[in-house]
Amino acid sequence: MRRDEAPDERGICLYILRSLRGWTREDLANTLGTTASAISEYERGKRFVPERIVRRAAQVVGVPVPTQVQLEEVLRDLRALLRSTPVPKADLRDRLAEELSLGFEEIARKIVETVLASSQVWKSSGRPTRDLVPADVLWAELERCGTEERPLVVEEGVEYQTWGLCKLLCEKSLETQDGDGAALGLAELALHVAERVAGDMDWRACVQAFAWAHLGHARRKLGDRSGAEEALARFRKLWRPGTSSRTLLLDDARLAELEALVSGEMGSLH
Repeated sequence: MRRDEAPDERGICLYILRSLRGWTREDLANTLGTTASAISEYERGKRFVPERIVRRAAQVVGVPVPTQVQLEEVLRDLRALLRSTPVPKADLRDRLAEELSLGFEEIARKIVETVLASSQVWKSSGRPTRDLVPADVLWAELERCGTEERPLVVEEGVEYQTWGLCKLLCEKSLETQDGDGAALGLAELALHVAERVAGDMDWRACVQAFAWAHLGHARRKLGDRSGAEEALARFRKLWRPGTSSRTLLLDDARLAELEALVSGEMGSLH
């Protein structure tokens, strides 16, 4: 149960998504395989809304997941803004809430239409202009999950499939003093992310090469020399000299450091 019993952006997002279809709580519950009482508690802030629930709701309603993520961002910003403004008197607040609920379906449509119209995720080069969610926020979500659950979250959530998160995981694998395989787990997760990053062929190859280099370093730290050599071979095969994508990740000096890192000639990147 949520202590403050106030709906967060995911709960509000659920309300908006079902309003787009004119669905009742029972309708949405049936499509998600849950109960109307659970949907009610999600929407009213009495229960934490799992990410998979709101993502699945977007899918069954027909709203693309990136749009649903952007909708949550808009709602989060609005909540932050409202917290900084004076609260209206009770009678006015109740009247406004009633008027809002009566016309919420139309408002919901306009909100999603605005998000769709303003969304520009791709450049002509085929690479994302920006991550939908900051990498540190994504990692905070993943860190709360079990190590076995993290790859599944990445597979299901397009917002996790970004260069920014891959790079952050690689950096954390270098920072970790590995005695129990923690650095290896982070590097493996970085590669899992890299293999799902969208974009053109050169871009994806370079991101994957970056992840393989860090995975090789993590393997070498655990004494897995054959695994490190395999990672070095993958790195060299994927890294494509002369591509424009490469220069977005590393310059030549940084590239030399990265190859030295995975080959075991230096302990860490500086």
